[in-house]
Amino acid sequence: MLPHVFFWDVTQETVASFLGDEDAPDWRATVAFLEEQFGAVEPKAREVVVTSFLDSLPFAGQPGSDLTRYLGPRLTGKLAELRPGLTF
Repeated sequence: MLPHVFFWDVTQETVASFLGDEDAPDWRATVAFLEEQFGAVEPKAREVVVTSFLDSLPFAGQPGSDLTRYLGPRLTGKLAELRPGLTF
């Protein structure tokens, strides 16, 4: 399976969990895992997380956009680079 396709599913399930879908994996665990691993993985793996997870999170005003407020410092920093002017 292509990593970008996999992370599309991860993103969708994470947002669904954040919005209250009890059947989706706990969004807190996913965000914590990605934050922890983000600093430890090789650059190509980080690129997949940035491109296929962070860049696919809902934008302001879309359902689930408040999820961005719960990202850790590494992920928040990268998201701020992707979306200048975003407030957390």
